[in-house]
This record gives sequence, C-alpha cells and structure tokens, in this order.
Amino acid sequence: MKLAELFEAQYQIAGPVRGDEVPLIGNQGDSTEIVVDLRDKRIDMDNVGGVVIRPKYTEAEQTRFIQKQMPVGTPFMVAQPGGGMAEYQVVRTQGNLIIATDPNSPDDAEVRIHGMNYYIDVDNSSGMIHFEDERSRAEKYRVIGELARKKVTVTVESYELEEGEKDACYRKVKSRYKIWPSAYASGALVKCRKVGGCQQGHQKKKTNENSKLVENQLWDNLMNMNDGVFYRGQRSSRGGGTGLGALGNGVYLTWKPSMAEFFAKEVDGEVKEYRVKPGLNMADNAGKDFGEIKKEMGFQPWEYSNDPMFGGMLTMGLKDRGYDGAVSDNPAEGIVIFDSENVKEVE
Repeated sequence: MKLAELFEAQYQIAGPVRGDEVPLIGNQGDSTEIVVDLRDKRIDMDNVGGVVIRPKYTEAEQTRFIQKQMPVGTPFMVAQPGGGMAEYQVVRTQGNLIIATDPNSPDDAEVRIHGMNYYIDVDNSSGMIHFEDERSRAEKYRVIGELARKKVTVTVESYELEEGEKDACYRKVKSRYKIWPSAYASGALVKCRKVGGCQQGHQKKKTNENSKLVENQLWDNLMNMNDGVFYRGQRSSRGGGTGLGALGNGVYLTWKPSMAEFFAKEVDGEVKEYRVKPGLNMADNAGKDFGEIKKEMGFQPWEYSNDPMFGGMLTMGLKDRGYDGAVSDNPAEGIVIFDSENVKEVE
C-alpha cells in the first residue's frame, strides 16, 4: 500500500455538523455529496473566510511541525480545561513537548504542553497556531454550521489511497472507519501490516472464543515482534512510571525505546525493560469491547480523561469482560497491564 500525493477538492457545506460529521456537496456544478469525519482531520480557517479540512497529523508529522514551525519565541494558543484559549510563547521544545510561558508574564513558572494531547490547527487569517481540545473543536464545529448559511467554500485535502491486497488488515481496519478511504484509515492500515496483523486474522468471528482471537491480534503480534519484552520510562528513585492514562490503571509500557526515553526525560528518570507474562487477554482500544465500555461511561471512543475515576472505571469494565490489560497501536498510549504480577523487570 502507498499514499499518493495530497490532492484537494472544492465543496460547499450541505448542512449542520452532526456529531463529528459534516455533509458536503460538490462545488462548481458537481452535485456529488460526501460526509467527512472531522475526528481525523485538521480544520483550518483560510484568509477569505472559508474552511480547509486536512488530514490530521501523525505523531511524527506533528513533531516535525513543532520543531520546524515553532522556534523559540513563537506565540500560540492553547485550549484551557474550563473552556476558552490562552496565549503562550515557546521557550524551547523537546520532540513533541513544548515548554512555554505566558508572554505577558514571562517570569511566571514554565508550563509543559504535550502536542499529542491536542489537535493542532492554524488560523490562517491571523497566522496563529492553535492547540485545540475536544471542547474548542466543538466550538469550531458550531462555526462551520453557521458558515453553511453563507455558502462558503470548503477545501478538502486528502490522500488518494492505493489499498493493495485485501488481507486481514484491510478487512479489520476498514470495518472500524466510517470514511474509507481516509488518511486516518490508511495510517491504521500501515500500522497493522507493519506489526504483521495481515498474517493473522483468518479466524471467523462465529463464537466468543474466536472474537477474542481477533481482539488479540495486535497484542499477539507485538508480543511476537518483541519476544515479550517492552520498555518503560520511569523515575529512578521510586520506579513510578509515566503515561497518558488513556487505557486504564496499571503498569504502562511501550514497544518503542524512543518513546520510553521521552517519558523518562519527563520525570528525570531512566528506561527499564520488562517482560510480560505470555497468554494475557488484552483489549484493543479500537475494538468493540473497549468502545462499548467507554460509551457506558459517557465517552466517545477517542476521548479520555486524566481523572483517576476514569481509569478506575475503565479498568473495572475491562476486567469484568475478562481482560488483563489494554493495548493501543499508538506507542505514546502504549500498553497497560492491570496486575503488576504479570510483568517482571529484566535484570
């Protein structure tokens, strides 16, 4: 599979945003109607009042953007927990992490802003970079709905996807995404094939047992790829680790040494290797069970909270369904093992 050059098409908004989807109709005499899922997109406002919808950055692309477009002194806006935006100024960057201060009070304490916790959009009318959360995205959805009445032009940038062989990864990934093809779906397809998911998945989901086999495909391939050994960035003194907390409560690990090194630097710690007990039943965070539990908690599949209660409820729900942990195909979110007895530090 490969991604061709980025291409764009012109549309007009055909109606209000419904959930995370915006209906569009072809511009310039083209009556083609499409629905665009905004969750996997950047939404930029252009300098003539229109809208540009672009593929969301991957982690690597976002890091490159921060490193190239946000030198020392760059002003930018960041969504605040209670709503609204606050302006900051770059002091320095470390990979995907931005250390910043309030430009109006440069002597105040520095703040640390993790790029992957936000959507990064650029308001081209002012040139200001915006780090947006779900709340500020919802406000932008409202604005898009208002623009529908003005018949503004919407430019949709996308990748022309060459799907390649319709293997297990193709079937698994396509079943998860409403919009196909899309840049987000293509990225998931690449990740699945990279870890060897296309070599499995021939099981038929006719029984609960076979459903568990499908659910464990990503985890099984990561275990095989790493021979059961994973990495953890942790404090040197007490051994406490770091992580986004998006998968529940427990021991967080990653299969990327570079990601563990990043988290270790966050706590001035070190990277340790851990061997995970074989045979664990791990929930895929893009799987059906994970999504159903989050829905019961009042969250969308892509949402999470730093509230400890969120992690506790998610962990309880997954344990009740027989899972020993959870796994994401994003190395920043990584892996969580609920019971520390199931992991052992490699001496």
